[in-house]
Amino acid sequence: MVAEPLPSWQVAAATLSVSSILLYGIGRLVRARILVPKYTILHDIHVAGKPRNDGLIPGRAIVCGGSVSGLLAAAVCGDHFESVVVIEPEQWANEHGTDLPHQQEYRTLPDGHREPIVARTRIMQYNALHFFLTPVLMGLEALFPELDDELDKFGYTRRQVIIRSRMRGIPIPDPFDEGDPNAPKSLTITREHYETLVRRLLVRSRKNITFVTGTVTGFIREAGAPALTGVTISTREPELRKQNLDGRFIVDATGRQQISYDKCLRQANFDFPPSIRIEYDPHVVYSQSVRTIPAQYHATLNAIIPHGFVPGVRYSHTPDWKTPEQRAIWVVLYQGSQLIICMGAWGVDLPLHTITEVRPYVTSLYGAEHIPTWFLELLDWLEAHDDEFSPWSKVIKPGPLNWIQYQNVDDTNGTLPNNWVAVGDAVMRLNPVYGQGCSKANVDAITLDAVLRAIPSNSFEAANVSRSFFEAEGPRVAGAWDGTKSSDYGFKSTNAADGETLDKDKFGREFGHAIQKAGMKHRDVQLAFLHVVMFLAPATDFFSPWVLGKVLFDQLLG
Repeated sequence: MVAEPLPSWQVAAATLSVSSILLYGIGRLVRARILVPKYTILHDIHVAGKPRNDGLIPGRAIVCGGSVSGLLAAAVCGDHFESVVVIEPEQWANEHGTDLPHQQEYRTLPDGHREPIVARTRIMQYNALHFFLTPVLMGLEALFPELDDELDKFGYTRRQVIIRSRMRGIPIPDPFDEGDPNAPKSLTITREHYETLVRRLLVRSRKNITFVTGTVTGFIREAGAPALTGVTISTREPELRKQNLDGRFIVDATGRQQISYDKCLRQANFDFPPSIRIEYDPHVVYSQSVRTIPAQYHATLNAIIPHGFVPGVRYSHTPDWKTPEQRAIWVVLYQGSQLIICMGAWGVDLPLHTITEVRPYVTSLYGAEHIPTWFLELLDWLEAHDDEFSPWSKVIKPGPLNWIQYQNVDDTNGTLPNNWVAVGDAVMRLNPVYGQGCSKANVDAITLDAVLRAIPSNSFEAANVSRSFFEAEGPRVAGAWDGTKSSDYGFKSTNAADGETLDKDKFGREFGHAIQKAGMKHRDVQLAFLHVVMFLAPATDFFSPWVLGKVLFDQLLG
């Protein structure tokens, strides 16, 4: 007996089902095996901080700069080289950088407002508002097994990452409820406390690292050699005014000074096209008003602020580039009961200091009709009690932003030393209002660890560390650069990079806007957005069917 053939529609349906399952499986496999390792640090971070299998690389590594990116790079180098020297220009950092000041000192400005006297004079944002995303905590946990002990000493705890975004004043729900144990976590501490924590961890865990107070003024290279042999430094001591320091591996962590690009590489006769530095200026300025709230008022603020007076982002109102608005405001509570009200703007001056000045600013924002009543009540309460808190304020103008795309230097257009890398702001300066800079420094550190770990100790001379590092680092940080730059280009006051206009990547800007709009309704879309922004997922996740379908559906509905 011959079975009757299935109807054609059933055959088609079965074929479509099987094909969909196969495509889904292939997509998951490609994501796990190719996309995640290429665009994130999630695979590499599991081995970071562990001993090398074949022993340390002989010789000394030199880290130029002892701020956050330099300290993280020094921790990585300490796991791979026999010795490490960190050259830090500020004597205070080397002598007192493992201790927090017991009492902050202030100066009074001509307008009568107070501003803190900053010990780290070369770090513009040393006491400025910072958002520490999940990679910051992941990096510390991987590199420093002593982290919990140091957190306990300072009284810090891991906290859930809460963004509390708003578009046009309308809330975009966080993908996790507050208190959800599965939510990503990080630290809610000041930038000053974070750098102090990292330096303490480094000093405690890596005994092969020493600190020198001085300024790197040049790189040393033997004629025609493919590698550097050391650096020249200037020190404050008259008898050691200038000296050469031999090194087998050099890390530029000089931040906005970017000494490699601006002078040191060319002085050592390495050449590359100046066009590898892409630079634009969003004319961003932000003004923060800071006060420490005494314990007797915590119960009152617990009743005013939804979810209580607990560390984290309590309110966020950012501009939508499709509207005329170019201003933002954030309310953040740090551990230690430090409450920060931060106003930020593109192309608008913000000399705001007092609550009296903040209120008309808030109520004039686009979407002010959506501002919750509790926020206005908070401003009222602060204004009534502000004399008791001795608030201080600070205005910060980051200036132009850039990405030096060293990964684009090859044998056809120039040369780079094969035993040198640049990390942190020395290679990419991101817009600080998006809060990704310190996370990016951790991405650099973990990437560097993976590159060094792949080089056998006895064949370091033959390796091209520079090329391997920048080829791996570039794809992992490109999304942060492209996304923030595209967003900044939505504001008319931005000066575009040479050869570009503000219409550059308009599709990406429109698509990002559509994702955020869909995130208002769909938590899984907002979760994908949060993971990509935090360097925890490849941007290709935006094109997965479960995200793209909801984005397109919402666009069709208007």
